[in-house]
Amino acid sequence: MWGIKSAPHKEFISKLAQARDILKQRQRKGPLLAVLQAEVTKLSLAGASVEFATLPAIETPDEDLLKFGSLMTEVVGLSKGRVVLLIDEIQHLITAPEFEPLQYKLRTLLDELGARISVLYTGSSRKGMEAMFNHPDLPFYNSANQIPFPVLDHHYVHHMVTLLKSQYQLTYDEAVLNAFFKEMNGAAFWFTKLVRHLVLQKCSLEDGVRDIRAQMREAGKLDEVIQTLSQLQKAVLVRIASGLSRYDAEAKRFYTRNDAPDCSRGKIQAAIKSLEARRILTRVADVYFIEHDGLVSAVNEDLGAS
Repeated sequence: MWGIKSAPHKEFISKLAQARDILKQRQRKGPLLAVLQAEVTKLSLAGASVEFATLPAIETPDEDLLKFGSLMTEVVGLSKGRVVLLIDEIQHLITAPEFEPLQYKLRTLLDELGARISVLYTGSSRKGMEAMFNHPDLPFYNSANQIPFPVLDHHYVHHMVTLLKSQYQLTYDEAVLNAFFKEMNGAAFWFTKLVRHLVLQKCSLEDGVRDIRAQMREAGKLDEVIQTLSQLQKAVLVRIASGLSRYDAEAKRFYTRNDAPDCSRGKIQAAIKSLEARRILTRVADVYFIEHDGLVSAVNEDLGAS
């Protein structure tokens, strides 16, 4: 779904058309020759390479939804066995309201095709995927069995620290790196960026962390997000991220210190629901996930807590 981020329906249509052509050739030439002779195409949009296109999200036109459905049905019909559909970065489909028609069409097609098709969804954002499949108001709610990958922890950080020392003769405080990794919600993407930055710039750990935080703020437009949050929402977010109670006396003192004295239980619950509605928070069972990497750190800075 990252093939063409602004219009993922075009990626679906392109790949399904390619699969259909391979299946048709296979009937004439045999499976191996059909695959070897299949043309590998690369989408483009408005002259921009799809990997680097940064265009705004496009809602799928009705005619493309119909084409998508027709191609999916044709591919399944041409196949001699069950079709296995692999969709990578599936969580991208919940990043813009313009993608909702595509989500509903895909979910409907999969329901209609039933046992003739199986789907494997993968993605780089555990939080995003959990949001997609666990929110009752989203099209893919409860539509797949989730198998989580093992969570990276301090062993991963230790491995990276060892590499920095053995390969680049760079020594950094492992405890500080562990704290940063935890702050990033265990996001290997940003931690790897930090490690690369340290290797290339040969800078101090303090400077490296500061630079990566700045990159995260810009990439996630965190300043814009923070400006839309009330003081109570910010303070509640910090308490949740720290695994602390939102309702006890200490929590209320924390809210008051951060200019949110009107912190009744009802107000706190409303703040949490608002954060969930905006997909800043995702709740799975009794566990909350922060959807924006680096947001809590940025909020802490805004509150003057760090």
